[in-house]
Amino acid sequence: MAKWREELLQGITSVEGKGNSGKMVVWGEKAEPILAGNYADQVFMVAAEHGNGRMVVFSQNPYGEAFLQNPDWFSQLRQNIIKWLSKGADLQNVNIVRVRGGTKFDELKVGETIAVLKGSSKPENKEFFQNLEDFVTSGGAVVIAETPWGYLQLIGGSIETMPHFKLLRNVGVCFTTKYFSNTGEVKVEDNPAYYAHLGRRMKKAQESQENLQQLANSIVKMISIMPKSLLVSEDSFKTFFETCEEYIKQTIIPTSQKPVKEQSAKDLLILYDILLRLNGRKAPGIEHFPGDFESPPVLTKATISLNSTLRDFHPTGYYLPAGQEMKMTVKGTDVQGWKIRIGCHSDNLKHVTKGWKRWPSIMVGRPVSPGETTISSPYGGLIYFESPPAKKSLEVELESVVEAPYFDIKDPEAPSHWKNRKHSPGLWTDLVGEFLIITLPSSSIRNFDHPTEPLTFWDQVIRSLSLSSWNGHHSSPSSMASSR
Repeated sequence: MAKWREELLQGITSVEGKGNSGKMVVWGEKAEPILAGNYADQVFMVAAEHGNGRMVVFSQNPYGEAFLQNPDWFSQLRQNIIKWLSKGADLQNVNIVRVRGGTKFDELKVGETIAVLKGSSKPENKEFFQNLEDFVTSGGAVVIAETPWGYLQLIGGSIETMPHFKLLRNVGVCFTTKYFSNTGEVKVEDNPAYYAHLGRRMKKAQESQENLQQLANSIVKMISIMPKSLLVSEDSFKTFFETCEEYIKQTIIPTSQKPVKEQSAKDLLILYDILLRLNGRKAPGIEHFPGDFESPPVLTKATISLNSTLRDFHPTGYYLPAGQEMKMTVKGTDVQGWKIRIGCHSDNLKHVTKGWKRWPSIMVGRPVSPGETTISSPYGGLIYFESPPAKKSLEVELESVVEAPYFDIKDPEAPSHWKNRKHSPGLWTDLVGEFLIITLPSSSIRNFDHPTEPLTFWDQVIRSLSLSSWNGHHSSPSSMASSR
């Protein structure tokens, strides 16, 4: 496939950047990154074979317009693309056609036509893309130019709902939501696209633990921007993750006694974190932090009803064990802006240069979806909901959760319930004041009889510190979580 790059970039020293280009990821055996920005995770031009035909894909609209209009700065690249797509056919007889909803694909002559799909404010449907794919696989030539992040801003949805998704997936390519500034001249010589084929990187990494350590960082940069659905459905990723897990299990798991210091080991942990989040399994070493149950806890159901008028943080008093899948059933359909979060520790150690004494990121979060969904965490944690900055309500049933110690100073019945609630099995505890949420390991509060007094004290401290700047409007409480 490297020969494709030579053919497509012959006689070219640089290509003009055209603003914020989308990032693409390439893993297919018959797909090749052709041009990237300054880094290998900034691919914006890809070539691929599909069936008997060929495709060139740009992750920015202006390149499609340039292919149609043939400006001077693009003319050599355009000529090379036409020649490559046509497999050496007579360029004088090639007909370039912009395809759209009304195109009759059965009238496009294979071997004589290059179909150009350029992004527009009126996206084509899935039926159109199936016709386009049939045209390619029968021997047709296609140029696609779409700015994925712009498409999603205009149309909405996700990468998976874009009509391009299936066609690109079938050749081992995907758009992503990420973009990079592509405003200068993109140099052809030593372009990072040479190192940007994720499939080949994964294959090389599976050969040895040493290779995996060397390549983990670059692989993480690519797979971390891909849609989760691809990572869990494509066989090449499943095989890679299985091999990786065997290698990574042989490395050091971070603890306070044995911090992980080497950057290559940190890269492996980040890769393993992605793997664990995808398959929902429990992370090794969490008995050190944030903690694990000595024996399987009793699981229960809980119904949570919330009302909010501003962006706020809502503890539930329930805990999700690590590796346990929780079923969440939302009653109602207006969930826009609501989020669920597992774990109270939102800090990420990814950029901490000192030794890591725990897994770098142990919080799991995502938007709430209507109906019935599931969620799990490799690390476990207290369950929270975040509300949008509007008058909103949420009622949700949680299944397969563990009751945790919980005290809310605004609940008049909390003091009488505390005697029993403090012995609930959840591993972490929320003590909720008016202005502050204190989160502690449950083992530290079992003999704590009167949460009202310290919460009242800290509320008074925060109130006194805030009086000079208080504008008369309630704000969400601050949170303070123990790191032990």
